Amino acid sequence: MYIKIIKYEFKYFLRNKIFALFLFSMLIISAYALFNGNVYYNKQVSVIHKLKEKDSIVLETILQNFKIDTTGETNDRLYKNASKSSWAIFDQHFNVYWNPSVASVICIGNRDIYPYYQEIVPVSLYMRLFKNEISNPNMLLIGNIDFSYVIIFVFPLFIVSLLFNLLSEDKEKGLGLFLYTNAESVQRFIFARLISYIIIILSILLMLFAFAFLFLIGNIDCLVELFIFSSIYSLFWVVVCYMVNLIGRSSVFNISFLISIWLTFSLLIPSASNQLASIKYPINTEEISKTMRRVQLSDADHELQAVLNKFYARYPQYSNPDTTATNLFSRAYVAQGQLSDLEGDQLLNGICEKMLQKQNFLKNVAYFNPSMYLQQKFANETETNLTDYVWYLKRIQQFNLELKEFYFKKIFTDDKMSIDYYKTLPKWK
Repeated sequence: MYIKIIKYEFKYFLRNKIFALFLFSMLIISAYALFNGNVYYNKQVSVIHKLKEKDSIVLETILQNFKIDTTGETNDRLYKNASKSSWAIFDQHFNVYWNPSVASVICIGNRDIYPYYQEIVPVSLYMRLFKNEISNPNMLLIGNIDFSYVIIFVFPLFIVSLLFNLLSEDKEKGLGLFLYTNAESVQRFIFARLISYIIIILSILLMLFAFAFLFLIGNIDCLVELFIFSSIYSLFWVVVCYMVNLIGRSSVFNISFLISIWLTFSLLIPSASNQLASIKYPINTEEISKTMRRVQLSDADHELQAVLNKFYARYPQYSNPDTTATNLFSRAYVAQGQLSDLEGDQLLNGICEKMLQKQNFLKNVAYFNPSMYLQQKFANETETNLTDYVWYLKRIQQFNLELKEFYFKKIFTDDKMSIDYYKTLPKWK
């Protein structure tokens, strides 16, 4: 009996033009989602590659400036910008970037919300860190469709379209009594139909993931794990559809109720959770914006010395008794930049802590919402989640400190740079 029913349901599915159209639409949307994710990934890889080339050219130019003829104001300035550390720290800019994982093709995650590259100046990190605008606000409102979007939001609608009238259709056509009286067992008959649709659903899901696998030239190890979780997610919607059918109402009621459930899990709960998380863990960006201003100091020697004394108290290893007017100003300016960055570090650390608390809050909510859980699973496996972005910011802080130590060793000592010394310049990793 099982084989006959399953064969019949497969034939019915294959001959149904509406389901064929829905399946074709699913494939088109998936193809577009994968294409869109691939374009986004390639764009970011291309930008980062150009930044690496630019940094390489800039460093090579700096090294070449050590060898130029210093006669002439322009050449002399180029030489000093390279050799004089108190000049170099102002003149030399560095690019940092959040490398995309190949897997981000199937889940853009937070990569279209947060900057993935920035230009920083060692003298004052926060003067530039949050001034880079690389995203189109209109695109952020619309969103970017990726493969995870298809699986999490579109595929459940396909399941609903298959199963909303699993039991009600037979009754509405007047076939219910005939089928149930001739079936060896009503439960086994329903179970056979359910199994047939589960096979259809998982087969289509496997086809979509195989499509993604081929599209990415098999370069994603996490696809198997994501397929398993997506299968469980699909079975959740099968159970929901079956439970609604058991209520015994009409097909119109079933589809309306199921769409309401889909809206609740896919939109209402995530939106309310994010709003609650924003209220519970508010982030005040105005505070950190104050540290983005340029360092400003007066020419008064006593004020410059006061800044240096404060700096030396915190960093005694750089203490220098030289009070020459030029050195006093340049060192005080650098010192004030570092003191401002210390304040900025505390503010950014506080923001990052709240971001992680918000992420943890949403993670706890996701245990009760399969849509949110699978979305987080995709983001985690593809390294596009909020936690990865926070670690990126932490790495920027660390890298900026490495750069400052590189320059400070010369600024507060002999102030002379060399080609050999530049070979120890920290590299972004």
